[in-house]
Amino acid sequence: MNLLGINTTDDSVVPRINIGFANGGTHLITMAEGQILRVWDIKSGKIVRTIRTGLPEKRNASGHINNNLVLSGNGAYAFSYNTDGFASATLWEVGTGKVISRYNIDFPAEDHIFVAIADDGSAVYLRLRDGLYHLSGKKR
Repeated sequence: MNLLGINTTDDSVVPRINIGFANGGTHLITMAEGQILRVWDIKSGKIVRTIRTGLPEKRNASGHINNNLVLSGNGAYAFSYNTDGFASATLWEVGTGKVISRYNIDFPAEDHIFVAIADDGSAVYLRLRDGLYHLSGKKR
């Protein structure tokens, strides 16, 4: 079933879409251009939840929108961020759509950023500028 086709346009620019699985593989999570996170029921093809990340549709000097999404391994948590510093990074609980925490991070534009989220949402780990950083997440 083409879940995405019903929510994209015939625009000549193909949106960058991040995807992942959650809820034991029964849900598909999508985020196009890093602005709206959608949780889909794979069996029915219906949207279960929509999360508006608050990330901007703002292009940098090169004309790119650098909004990104990283999911925890089990898909229960999502970390959304803009590498150009146009907005705060946010840790989300996907099942409820609630914000766990917001972070002001100075992302280096020239560097690759690697993000990992603990499956219980208790921590976010970032590798940037040759360092490894720990951000507190959901309280236990």
